[in-house]
Amino acid sequence: MQYCGGIPNIDLIDYKPENEASPVPAASVTYPKPALAALIFFLLVALACRENPTGPQQYDWPRSDPADQGLSTQWLDRAYEQALTIEGLLSLLVVRNGFLVVEHYFGYLDKDDAIHIKSVTKSVVSILTGIAIKEGFLESVDQKLGEVLPPHYLVDLDSTKSEITLKQLLTMTPGFLWDENGDLQAEWVDSDDMFSFALDLPLDHQPGEIFEYNSSVPHLLSGILSYATGKIMLNIAEEYLFGPLGVVPQYWYKAPEGINLGGYGLALTPRGMARIGELYLNKGTNDDRPIVSSGWVAASTKNQVPGANYGYLWWIDTFRGHEAFMARGAQGQMIYVFPDLEMVVVTTGNLPQATFPQSLDQLVRSYILPAAD
Repeated sequence: MQYCGGIPNIDLIDYKPENEASPVPAASVTYPKPALAALIFFLLVALACRENPTGPQQYDWPRSDPADQGLSTQWLDRAYEQALTIEGLLSLLVVRNGFLVVEHYFGYLDKDDAIHIKSVTKSVVSILTGIAIKEGFLESVDQKLGEVLPPHYLVDLDSTKSEITLKQLLTMTPGFLWDENGDLQAEWVDSDDMFSFALDLPLDHQPGEIFEYNSSVPHLLSGILSYATGKIMLNIAEEYLFGPLGVVPQYWYKAPEGINLGGYGLALTPRGMARIGELYLNKGTNDDRPIVSSGWVAASTKNQVPGANYGYLWWIDTFRGHEAFMARGAQGQMIYVFPDLEMVVVTTGNLPQATFPQSLDQLVRSYILPAAD
């Protein structure tokens, strides 16, 4: 298989939260051995993807001087100097009031280069789920697997699994046994049918009780959306999301069963990532056209899991008193959205695991946000 354009950058080691307050334990932070990481790398390379999909021209961001948007250029200069010290950082963008006010690239990346956004893909899956509900392909997050799966998957589905809701998938609380970045994930990636593998996982907890970060769960959403719409995720996104926003995906890897990966595998430019953040900053509208409902945006970016700081495949946090929600992918793929500041911050990179996400959170908290205060 050929790489679908650009630098592949498909390390699957992913961010997981540190332990949060009981009763919502998060998986401990563990990382695969080099041999396992190499195995996952070659397995994902082997997955089929759609190369150079056609679509609209990339959105041409309006530019503005930061000072004209109420940002301190002195603090932003400090932010740039700090960014230079972050090993592996590839891009830093800041959008304020709809204008691109900061755009820096480091290393090999440039404004037209896409990068594998890793688990930011999950947040895109969340948006597409909201779009599917808005467009009538699905009814609500309260629908159960027994209602939304293709009939042949229901034959051997046990009664407890059939009661798992879309909301529990979106909040990482379906209860499946999982080992993120461990042997079980490697088996899943190596399987001939990643959707069936994820669905056949045994239950380790009662659905809805425990938050467990699990990259196979959004893949179930990918299959459910594909069945509901009759299209793979990339085609859904191009019609209802990327097309209207002027976002041109470079690739979205497919699983062996033919659907796009739900947990990772999408490649966008940093500017495209900023468009995703801007859409949610604007409560789901683009040029006064609703792409996804404002109610969905509010629910997605509200803490849905006590103690986990997690919405519908979006992370929730507070920086210097400013509430924020984030799409977060391993090694530096980040979309920070600050509604009260009308600001979006995007980063991409190949950061070492030891410094992610702390170094980026510090950059935002200690250098970029002071520019807006």
